Amino acid sequence: MNRTAVPFLMLVLMTSACATRAPVTLRPVTLAPGESLWRAARRSGVSLDALVRANPHMDPAHLRPGSVIRVAVREGWVPASWSAGSSQRQADEFIWPLRGQIESRFGQPRGARRHEGLDVKAAAGMPVRASEFGLVTLSGRMGSYGNVVIIRHPGQFVTVYAHNEQNLVQAGAWVARGQIIARVGQTGNATGPHLHFEVRRDKRPRDPLYYLPVGPPVPLRAPVARIR
Repeated sequence: MNRTAVPFLMLVLMTSACATRAPVTLRPVTLAPGESLWRAARRSGVSLDALVRANPHMDPAHLRPGSVIRVAVREGWVPASWSAGSSQRQADEFIWPLRGQIESRFGQPRGARRHEGLDVKAAAGMPVRASEFGLVTLSGRMGSYGNVVIIRHPGQFVTVYAHNEQNLVQAGAWVARGQIIARVGQTGNATGPHLHFEVRRDKRPRDPLYYLPVGPPVPLRAPVARIR
């Protein structure tokens, strides 16, 4: 075969593959009661990042059950998450650790840094619950966090519960979703009683509003740009 024909043949094959690629369509997805955006993404067979890109003007704080969002899928594509062999254990669904008023959002400026969690205002002594089943890896005092509980979950997730008045679990304990693990306080760097709640995955802070069920209280402050 002529050597100059080889690159030409490769170009023809690549062009043909691009030409036959199925078009991308936007499919509506209705959020179910108690569902988070992360769960909706998994149910739709797309990543959370892809779901967020398909909804550039979406603010998770204003979503409610019944809200309609969009996911981008290719026609005829069957997501790997729907195949029989993809049963890797992950955290099933996070719940709100505390019902109160959101006073500070993820990503808001904090001096030279940005807020890495969600602050939920509540009365001192209110129960704080584990957002998901997991292993308590830390229960104690830690700098500006004050009294803090840290829980490791399946799927490389970690949740953080800070400024507690009292921690009610010890490191090494397994806790169930919804189990009371602490009480609201203002220990550490806190100006009033509230819960500082973080969701981390692969050691990276994520916006908790993408992982918690839609329909939280309306935040006190205006929405800000967030990092997922």
